[in-house]
Amino acid sequence: MAARSDSGDRVLGAVIGVGAIAGLGILLLTRRASAMTLGSPRERPVGPVGPVGPFPPLVERWRSEVEKRAKDLPVPGILEWIRVESGGDMCSIGGPTEVGIFQLMFPGDAKYGATLEGLRAICEKSKRQNPADISWLSDAELDMQVGAGIRLILDARETVRRVFRQNGVTWPETSFDFGSAVKQIHATPAVITELIPKITRRDGAPPASWSDLRQKVMSFPVDQMGPGLRRLWNMPSRHGLANLLEDTLRNAEFVGHAWAFTPRSSAVAGRGWAA
Repeated sequence: MAARSDSGDRVLGAVIGVGAIAGLGILLLTRRASAMTLGSPRERPVGPVGPVGPFPPLVERWRSEVEKRAKDLPVPGILEWIRVESGGDMCSIGGPTEVGIFQLMFPGDAKYGATLEGLRAICEKSKRQNPADISWLSDAELDMQVGAGIRLILDARETVRRVFRQNGVTWPETSFDFGSAVKQIHATPAVITELIPKITRRDGAPPASWSDLRQKVMSFPVDQMGPGLRRLWNMPSRHGLANLLEDTLRNAEFVGHAWAFTPRSSAVAGRGWAA
């Protein structure tokens, strides 16, 4: 579950992690299982960040719609975003008002063209459908599930571009570093909007890479952080890391790896991706 602090920064009140629903057998068992999701896949323990693919069936079923709407965003990065946030499950929830395959949070994310009531209604309809098929979704419903999430990512990318431009950060937009920063806007935007300017002013130069940023974030004086970041700093990690703030950095890296991947020329849907 996510909430926004008074300063507008997104603060995660639930765990950040990733999980995947794997295998066709699981998919077939989920005909009515969307509503039975035990929170977001972010809340379940997983292994280390690594190469992308293959995506589980509940994620792969969204590929064609993602490809239609992705514009110049990397399709593997979007699909991994879905995997991290919901496992592709239309009824996955991170909290009472954090719903949908991209885990939009309301009321703030209503600006991307979805509604809490609309996504909840889609969830209810999905319980009576074959989970391998999303052809029953109307254009308006597909826009709420997929289009709104992609608009959220496009907006996050613009925020990263603005902060980078203002602080002299020059990470390539097709890189792991840049993709991780975009996902960080969804988890804890203050890492980008607050700490990059503070680190740049302190050091006289911007962070050289995502790895450099992560190290500097985790060694940054807590008493110089805003209240949202301090709150995360003081919350325990669910993954054996220093704290919940570091969990959010780890979460961003899943999408960062996928963001920087390109498909093999012979690859087909569901067979994975190569660097």
